Amino acid sequence: MTDFNSPMEIDSDDQLISNPSKGKDVLVADPSHGKATPWVEKFRPQSLADVAAHRDIIDTIDRLTSENKLPHLLLYGPPGTGKTSTVLAVARKIYGASYHNMILELNASDDRGIDVVRQQIQDFASTQSFSFGVKSPVKLVLLDEADAMTKDAQFALRRVIEKYTKSTRFALICNHVNKIIPALQSRCTRFRFAPLDASHVTERLKHVIKAEGLNVDENGLTALVRLSNGDMRKALNILQSTHMASPHITEEAVYLCTGNPMPKDIEQISHWLLNESFMTSLRSISDIKMRKGLALVDIVREVTLFIFQIKMPSDVRVQLINDLADIEYRLTFACNDKLQLGSLIGTFTRARSAIVAAAKTTWETSDIDKAWAIYTFASQFADRRYDTDFWSKWLEFEARRGNPSTFTDDKIDIAQGGYPVQTESGGGNKDKHRHRDTELCTLEKLKRQRLG
Repeated sequence: MTDFNSPMEIDSDDQLISNPSKGKDVLVADPSHGKATPWVEKFRPQSLADVAAHRDIIDTIDRLTSENKLPHLLLYGPPGTGKTSTVLAVARKIYGASYHNMILELNASDDRGIDVVRQQIQDFASTQSFSFGVKSPVKLVLLDEADAMTKDAQFALRRVIEKYTKSTRFALICNHVNKIIPALQSRCTRFRFAPLDASHVTERLKHVIKAEGLNVDENGLTALVRLSNGDMRKALNILQSTHMASPHITEEAVYLCTGNPMPKDIEQISHWLLNESFMTSLRSISDIKMRKGLALVDIVREVTLFIFQIKMPSDVRVQLINDLADIEYRLTFACNDKLQLGSLIGTFTRARSAIVAAAKTTWETSDIDKAWAIYTFASQFADRRYDTDFWSKWLEFEARRGNPSTFTDDKIDIAQGGYPVQTESGGGNKDKHRHRDTELCTLEKLKRQRLG
């Protein structure tokens, strides 16, 4: 009988790995070639020494493993911080190449009911596994995303952990430890995996870039670290997808691939929100959203971070951030984008009025430098036609300081951290700054006449 070659035939260097818990075969590329392998798996740490960060936790677990005193573990923290990789590295250290025969790995977000505890986990923990070259007589149960388990399953697991402690160790991994019942938490040694520091993410990315021979410039690397937010898995996924889309990885390529707004876009949007009228801001932000395909929720999040870079009264900042949090919350429930964009612009309009009001209350303060800082910032939002009381005090403030200043820009300068561009009048710079707005000069003449 002649052999039949199917059109679906796989390469000879690929292998079929059977997963008994799922009852089907999964095609996995040979890791030595890295074909069709996501970089998050290709560059996953193989030993505890390879884990990028959390050295205090890693050293503690390493010492417990070496002394054969490994307890039940509860590893929690945000995604992409090395929790699963740490447990797998522990399994490789204890069991060596045969670690697959000695561990039961379950994703609790798929298998989350009480039947899993009563059947798969209990059957695995109650049977004896024989494997040559194993350093430890105990087996390991890895429950990933354990916070997705039902309460009934967690209460059933509590008894299983107590019953099979002599032969089995349990490692629970979750993002939200508050969703794990206290009875389970008390039976485990808890370790919190914080988001990775930028230096650790940068170091690991440079390793991957060198190994893959990628062309990444400095700004592109900075953008990768910034967008990862301490999530190593996310950083590697962005790097791989950007590499597939662009041979040269730049800052613009990274943001274009992810769909996030670039820093210069956020700076421009913040300028509109702080300076322009409601309708002008609405048209401008809507236009940039359509042209660049930006999501409003991403704009709100980035603008919120940008607010911390701008100097303004603390009470105004607190209220502004609180309002932005409400907008983000509504957007997560698929509220209308246009309505929430209007709410965003209205929030900044109220903040501008609050800044002017805060400046008026600092008029009699003894800290003249602080009062002057708030007053000059608020001057960008005070209406020149109607708020005559504010501008009258402005002139009195100049006289009170005894050092009148000239402002060459009638709008907030984001680059100056929220303060307008200020230059001292008089001397050799006097002629340089005569190009002040005609309306402002006329208004000042009227004010001085009124004050005269």
